[in-house]
This record gives sequence, structure tokens and C-alpha cells, in this order.
Amino acid sequence: MTVQLAIKMVRTGYLSGKRAEAYKNLQSILTLLEEMGFAPDTFSFSDEPNHPLYHKQFPSPVYDNHFLTTEGQLLLYFLREKKPAYEFYPGFVSEKLGYNSLSIDFKDVSKAQVAELFEVASAIAQVTRPLFGGLGFPWEAETAEAEAFNRMLNTDSLELFKNGPDSVAIRTWFGPAFAAQLDPAALEKLGLVVRRTDWSGLEVDLAEVPWAVPFERLAEQKAAFNRYLNSLGLLGDYSRTLLRTPGRNWQAVQAFG
Repeated sequence: MTVQLAIKMVRTGYLSGKRAEAYKNLQSILTLLEEMGFAPDTFSFSDEPNHPLYHKQFPSPVYDNHFLTTEGQLLLYFLREKKPAYEFYPGFVSEKLGYNSLSIDFKDVSKAQVAELFEVASAIAQVTRPLFGGLGFPWEAETAEAEAFNRMLNTDSLELFKNGPDSVAIRTWFGPAFAAQLDPAALEKLGLVVRRTDWSGLEVDLAEVPWAVPFERLAEQKAAFNRYLNSLGLLGDYSRTLLRTPGRNWQAVQAFG
């Protein structure tokens, strides 16, 4: 049996510096994936099939040269076909880009590999240092609650920056300015597992071993966590697609650099 697993990091700055710096930051993630046996097979600098750098073998000196010497904004993604397969969108490579996000969607993940991918996610968070990030996977339960469990993974960076997150995830990351508004002791009283990161953020799990906990328990913990954030005015209202509104205190955390 396999599960799907998705990692989403929002409002990251790791690709917005000088091109050599951006290359180094992304390379650290690619090296991590390789060391853990999850290296990508191909890369693309376009989603157009007729582009000369569409689905080319990775690694490649052509990739290195294009990344380091091409001016302007770059669209880049990586694919892996071997199990676990994935699509990895690191975000736009563009100096001083204000809004950005990273996503990596794994498929055909065996249950034995899930714990490893939680490690990968934490290492990616250390590189990207996001305003907000989350990790989750779908559930077999055919309920509205199960379908909505990982909805935060669909929040794009611009919407989140304007309105705040709409939910937490199985594992959630908060950047320094966001984390400064949270009380770790209050989170622990809810039964959440709180870790301080070495980049002054917080990593919060819904349970001690979240991938081994029944869905119903995680759903209870997520609801309690969301209520806490909502009480602080830090959750946006995404219930109406065309009229999304920010949390009442989200303005206080819109100064992310």
C-alpha cells in the first residue's frame, strides 16, 4: 500500500538573492534528496514541450550553466519517475522577488518511507525558512473533513501573504515573525509537539509520531490548533472563493522580508 505525501513552503526567500546564492540554496535541497535516495531524474526550465530545456536528464552541466548565466526570472521544476515519484517546483528564481513558494508532491510512497520524507521536509524548511509551511497526505476516509484535511497545501503565497493561512497541517512550520506571536507552552497544552528551529522558527506536529496516528485523532488536534490560531486572529477566511478575508490580526505579520 502506498500513500501520497505533499510538502508546501510559502513565502520563501531562498531563490530571491544573487543567482549564485540561489543556485547554492537550491543545490543543498537537491543534494539532500540525492543523499536520501530521492534524486530527480529530469529538469525543465519551461512547461512548453518544444522548449530546448524541457524534461532533460538531471544532473547536467546544461542545467548548471543555464541557471547561473540566464538573466531574468526562471521557471524551473524537477521530476522523478522512480518510486517514490514526485514533481518538485522550487519556486521562481528571481532576484528580490517578493512572493514565492515551494511545493514537492510525492506519489507511490511506501509506508516505510513516510518517516524519511518527514525528515526531508524539515531539512527543506531549514533551507527555505518559510513564512509558513506544511506537510500532509490524503486519507482513505471518504468524508468532507478528510478531503479538507490538507487544504492549506492549496494556499498560494500571495493569498497567504494577504490573508494568512486557512489551516495548519500534519506538520507545520512558522517563520520567526509568525512564531513570535505564538505561545509554545499553550501549544503543548493542546497536546501538540513543538520544536524550536535553528532558524528561529517553530515546527509543530499534531502528534508525537503523526504518520502513525489515526485520522480521527489528528483531525481533533488540527481543529484545536486552528481554534488557537483563530483566537489570535491569525487565520484567514477562505470559505468564499471570491471574497477571502484576512484574520483580524494578520496585518501584524505582513512585514516579512
